Amino acid sequence: MSLHLFHNKTYVTSKPTLLEPTKKYIDKILENFNFSIQVKNINIFDNGLNYDTYSIESKDGKFFLLKVSFDSDNIQLKREVRVLKKLNSFASGKLIGFKNIKIGEKILCALIQFPNCVSLKNLGRDFFLKNSETFFYTHKVLIQKVKPKRSKSGYLKELVDDQNFSKNFTTKTKSLISNYTDYDRLENILKVALDQVESSAPNVENPLPCLSNINSNSIYLGNSLFFFDKIDGFCNYHPYLDLCDIILNLIFEENSKKQIISSFKSVYTDFDNELFDCFFEFCIKKKFLESISSYVREVYELRCLRVEKITEIISMFHSNYSYFRNLSIFIDNQDFLFKTITEPVLGVKA
Repeated sequence: MSLHLFHNKTYVTSKPTLLEPTKKYIDKILENFNFSIQVKNINIFDNGLNYDTYSIESKDGKFFLLKVSFDSDNIQLKREVRVLKKLNSFASGKLIGFKNIKIGEKILCALIQFPNCVSLKNLGRDFFLKNSETFFYTHKVLIQKVKPKRSKSGYLKELVDDQNFSKNFTTKTKSLISNYTDYDRLENILKVALDQVESSAPNVENPLPCLSNINSNSIYLGNSLFFFDKIDGFCNYHPYLDLCDIILNLIFEENSKKQIISSFKSVYTDFDNELFDCFFEFCIKKKFLESISSYVREVYELRCLRVEKITEIISMFHSNYSYFRNLSIFIDNQDFLFKTITEPVLGVKA
């Protein structure tokens, strides 16, 4: 639970609860799996770009994640299922079922069981710091078990496609943005930021597997063991990408950053400081782009339906501001961007 400012009022936000029709919808999905769950609680865990994730607690104390995509051919969810099968439950969930289900329209669903565990989102950063070396040992064994086909070029292509502002937003959404801010300027800023991300991606002579999308929603702990979710990002690039994502997505300050890097070095002993610095610069640019484009998507395309998601983005932007303020694209457009990312949250028009 946390406090946030929205429309000049203070709001207390907590884990969103599901409306009764949504619970019935999830129950209907579960009926299509040849697996009996006596449901005790269902909660929305994460609204993702490619699919939504619901957490399910059964009456006998078991824990499940249900992933639902309205794209019946969703590439990311299919890729995650392939990786789950390769891992065979090692430091990951157990795949219970994966299928297209027709409820009104065809949807793609994956039901995954985890050991009784708690999300890092609920455990906090201090816990991670105390157990970071154990985490990286698990991470190293995990990525060595999967030999992903996706390369750096595949990773970058998907990243660019997801963040392509002009391509992904409808004419209606662009019109809504124009009502509040200078759309052409915003589009140009994000285009330049996207080009800078793509051009700054480090070259690696000997690519290594990595997850490429670690955040506090993708790490669990149970029985003193770490488990990984959202493993659809697996690719052959470099574990430094995961290290940088942990530092930026879990929002660690400089002293904590040094401690995490030290834990990483104790596991990945052949550490290249220069290459890591290149990845960190790349990831800062990537996080800046993702923060702005995600905010615009939530506010203008989804019309502020997910207040908690908006506050998470703003919090992420604020916490990484010390990195963003050194980017040339941010320096040149600071005032405009500050106004853009506070409308309509604070009622300021750019």
